[in-house]
Amino acid sequence: MTFHFPVGKTARGVPTPGTWRAPKAKKAPAQVEERGLIQGKMAMSIEEWRVAVALWKYKVEFVYQVGIGGGYSRRGGQVVDFLVFNPFPEPWQVFGEYWHESELNSEERFKLEILARIWNRKVVILFAKRDLPSQEQADASVRDKLRGG
Repeated sequence: MTFHFPVGKTARGVPTPGTWRAPKAKKAPAQVEERGLIQGKMAMSIEEWRVAVALWKYKVEFVYQVGIGGGYSRRGGQVVDFLVFNPFPEPWQVFGEYWHESELNSEERFKLEILARIWNRKVVILFAKRDLPSQEQADASVRDKLRGG
């Protein structure tokens, strides 16, 4: 099975990876233990909320929940949790217990390979249990990933 992604065109109003414009980074909220809105969308998990708070803390521009290949609405589509501009677009996936299994299965590896080929970059993976158990650990993990770790 081969996936073809349009280059230079828009699908359902979503710009292609080469034309992304990130919104300006905003300040981290004072209360971080409850989920809130990330760029107008409800955080899908507390771990995604912690990553967003850490990115705001370090004043890094990002786009939350980016649909690729149709996103949730099309078969074979997927959603990137964060598209982080560091300084070029990098797809970041948060692997928690609800949406993903604790280990990478073949389907998830395949989807990650598609993302890596679209942006010509390695996909940054943050595991909920290991990297994001608390906000302090999330801050440290995000800082490490931003530095290329």
